[in-house]
Amino acid sequence: MTEYNNWDNAQILSKECNANARYIKKSIWIRIQRYEQRRGGPLPKSRVLPSPDYYDVDIMFLVETKLSPDETVILGQCTPPGYKFISLSRPKKDGGGGIGTVYKENIELSITPSSFTTVNFEYCIATLKNSVQFVVVYHPPPSKVNGLKRSEFLEDFEVFLEELSVIPTEVVLVGDYNIHVDEPLKPETRKFNDILSSNGFRQLITEVTHKKGHTLDLLITNENDNTIQRHAVLPPFYSDHRIITCSINHAKPPPVKSVIRSRQFGKMKPEQFTELLQKRMSEFPLDCEDPNVLTDAYVSLTKSVLDEVCPITTRERTIRHRLPWYNEDIHLARRIRRRLERKWRKSQSEEDNEEFVAQKNQVIKLITDSKIEYFSKKFSESNVKDMYATINGLLNKSQKILPVLDCPDQALANKFLSFFIEKVEKIRANVNVSPSSADDCVADADSVEISNPRSNLDANINCCLNTFTPLSETDIEKIIKRFPSKTCNLDTLPTWLVKDNLPILLTIFTKIVNSSLMSGIFPNALKESIITPVIKKSNLDNNMLKNYRPVANMKFMCKVIEKAASCQVVTHVDNYNLGEVNQSSYKKSHSTETALLKVKNDILQYVDHGKVVFLVLLDMSAAFDTGGSPYPVE
Repeated sequence: MTEYNNWDNAQILSKECNANARYIKKSIWIRIQRYEQRRGGPLPKSRVLPSPDYYDVDIMFLVETKLSPDETVILGQCTPPGYKFISLSRPKKDGGGGIGTVYKENIELSITPSSFTTVNFEYCIATLKNSVQFVVVYHPPPSKVNGLKRSEFLEDFEVFLEELSVIPTEVVLVGDYNIHVDEPLKPETRKFNDILSSNGFRQLITEVTHKKGHTLDLLITNENDNTIQRHAVLPPFYSDHRIITCSINHAKPPPVKSVIRSRQFGKMKPEQFTELLQKRMSEFPLDCEDPNVLTDAYVSLTKSVLDEVCPITTRERTIRHRLPWYNEDIHLARRIRRRLERKWRKSQSEEDNEEFVAQKNQVIKLITDSKIEYFSKKFSESNVKDMYATINGLLNKSQKILPVLDCPDQALANKFLSFFIEKVEKIRANVNVSPSSADDCVADADSVEISNPRSNLDANINCCLNTFTPLSETDIEKIIKRFPSKTCNLDTLPTWLVKDNLPILLTIFTKIVNSSLMSGIFPNALKESIITPVIKKSNLDNNMLKNYRPVANMKFMCKVIEKAASCQVVTHVDNYNLGEVNQSSYKKSHSTETALLKVKNDILQYVDHGKVVFLVLLDMSAAFDTGGSPYPVE
């Protein structure tokens, strides 16, 4: 087991976490195998951990975070790359308290719910792979303001400890108890120690942990437990509380590795692909009219060319998280800072401390300047869409949330698939639409005369769209070029490569699109998409599948056919004035803003005329999926 520099690594995340200093007062740190556990003061300003693999900090518990659930920006800034953050806000809305857990993504750590409730202290139970339970406790000091009493805390804590004593796994309690265990003759201290011993626990910290000379921050384990291998109380630096580090005997999880099967387009010669594709064009059956055959031929042709020019390779790599603004100057300055810190820790001289603090401030300045330069350049070169994506990342709004279930990824995907399918099937089953009633509706619609006040069209003109019009290569080219160069993983060719070779592929795209439109057949090969479950609101329960909506990423050819059809449908609806006047969605020059303006204006007009207004809002569940009935088409 290699030697580990406790102090240097314990301070990394606190200084490097991109956190707002005023929100976090104390923290507890844990590290696997030599499980480093830290408790310290307010996190200094805006620093992010550039290389978690290098510093090897595994778990951190934050105490008295003063964070509310809606402060996603602070939560995001407190989370270094490659880590997760779980925040439990204080029940009372007084701006204090709160417990947070920051841990590596490859660590199997979960927050364990408990039925025990109390107002005298806060706690959080984090279970490490069903083997060790870490219980973080924060007991606020009793005062007239909070109305807490030490005696009530001891009573509740005794009941809480009795429940923990029967847990079959190893239990480690950490946190700020605000009990002066360094004064064993005090009544509350004697009572506290009796509670520990009677339930088979022991307290390991004997050194001073507070600037006023008391031991308030504790490390408690079972009496016969050898989970804790070593621990230490480090010199004060961040706040009025000192740092406690400890090491536990637990297998360290291996680095996260991923097996990647992909084509390395960066090494491909584009001119070689274009030349070979031009030679193989004779293999495409341009005289065929079956969209399924044409689509399969296109996939086979492009795949064979890519396999020859840019074959699929399989490689394994360790997942590393890098920050784009982290550079060599910052890396060198941090190395100097750590060397000066070790020097100060050894000498404890004021001169060495000043030198260390000066270098620490230099690192902070370099990081700040680098981040300002990076994001200024990024915003100046971004379009509106990319700019919003960057802002959402900074505001921690682009995080991916999935259920925390004890099952493999494939099983979770199947759970989502079954849920989304069953949801739509149930809704459709409850919609009482029969073929006969649908036919009646169509018959009634055919007999209705269309009035068109905005044009001189004959009211009795047949306005049915019976067939699509074939598109020219120029039309298809315009449609393709308007699409952004995004690619679905199911596509044979990436979109950018399609656009680069559009003069060659344009004939194929036009043939497939027109054959699909004229035959009314959508190719089977395009009836696939990648579904991503996206949680509807960040404050919803992430373990409830009903709180997710499916977002589909379709193949590029599918989008082209869809656009070619929708353009003709929209043109037809506009020409014959068939559109809904009050529709605002998917309508040119309309949006939610125009809808709100219309509703508000109507309400005000009716109120001005002395009428009572009732507003009824209807929300159709899975509206797009349930709209896939064949009857409206007929």
